[in-house]
Amino acid sequence: MEAEGSFPDVVSHRLQSDRRENFSVQILRGESEVLGLEAAWRTLFKRNYIDSPFCRFEWFSAWWDAFGPKSSCGCRVSNLIAILVRSQGRIVAIAAMHFNCPAKLSLEPRCLRPVGVLGQRHSDLTEEPVLLIEQGFQDSVLPVLLHALQELSHDYDIVQLHFVAEHETKSGQSRTASLLRHGAWHDSSPMLSLSLPDTWDAYVALQTPKSREHIKRKPATLRKQCGEFRVELVSPAQTHWAVNELIRLHRRRAENSEGRTIHIVSQDHRLFYQDYFYQMASKGLGGIWILRTEAEVLSAQSMLMGEREWLLLHSGHADEYAKFSPTVILQTEVVRQAIAKGVPKIRLHRFAQEWKLRLGAEVDGYFDQWMMMRRSPTTLARAAFYAGSRSQRDIPEPAPPKKPVA
Repeated sequence: MEAEGSFPDVVSHRLQSDRRENFSVQILRGESEVLGLEAAWRTLFKRNYIDSPFCRFEWFSAWWDAFGPKSSCGCRVSNLIAILVRSQGRIVAIAAMHFNCPAKLSLEPRCLRPVGVLGQRHSDLTEEPVLLIEQGFQDSVLPVLLHALQELSHDYDIVQLHFVAEHETKSGQSRTASLLRHGAWHDSSPMLSLSLPDTWDAYVALQTPKSREHIKRKPATLRKQCGEFRVELVSPAQTHWAVNELIRLHRRRAENSEGRTIHIVSQDHRLFYQDYFYQMASKGLGGIWILRTEAEVLSAQSMLMGEREWLLLHSGHADEYAKFSPTVILQTEVVRQAIAKGVPKIRLHRFAQEWKLRLGAEVDGYFDQWMMMRRSPTTLARAAFYAGSRSQRDIPEPAPPKKPVA
């Protein structure tokens, strides 16, 4: 058994680096200190190893404002920290994290998680880690961050760390048992992106014959059913209305489709979505796309826009129109608009669902999740409680088996 506060070899072995950098580490505590990093955060974001909207300061601050823990009186609980890593005096990494504060006699584990992670299945909304590392420092900075987390061992029983890697590093261990047996579990799931050519005709030429037929036939079929429709990116002034439509359709799609998940699960989620996407739409950095007739909205898709990449987030559609594929029609039009604006890539995130592959998406990196635990009797007891509580496990479960075809 490892000494208390140490991490198991399965994690440290994968983060060995041949580089011998001289790094210094600083840990900031409390809201005012961490939110005061805005200028440094924005500077580092421009050099970040991944061009992710979830690494923007806007996402971090809006998420924390919506989901940061509050006390019973409604006051914010100051359990926010940031680990800063410097090389030759320059900040090359920022890891913003938060921890819960369970009651003294509670068996609830003390968890240290990245900002953006709630620890409840499917309800984070953050599809990638809010972890900033300057390009070229990924391999050498990660062991430094892990060492800093060891130094914080009195603050937590369990720590989560998320990272986007170029290559799959899955350990192969059973994640259901490895937390208690080895003090860690590790999972790596593929992320997918759609590389776009210079012209729409070139994109269509790259599609399979079936996909080309869908591009041609689906819009005509939908028009026969409901008349004329249009696809549009709603204005900032319409964002709150469009978010409500998206959530309505997102829920209807999930409730009527086996294996679908509802991600926007609470009033806090709704308010966050409304406020955040209003900010992004106002800055030209994102918004809500809708497919609508004069009478109703048939499909909606949230999207975040970077200089080099667009990112499709959550979607939904009216179930009675599902066989006409309104979301596929909407997403195809988004692709057409991206090509017209010279965007080279659309990101579709984790898991190789059929609809992503149908669009022509390919694996573009891996989303790595690590969970590590201190090795002590108290922590083991708390971890057993954690592992047995489905609401606390941030481990995606497989979709239920499909119904047999009659």
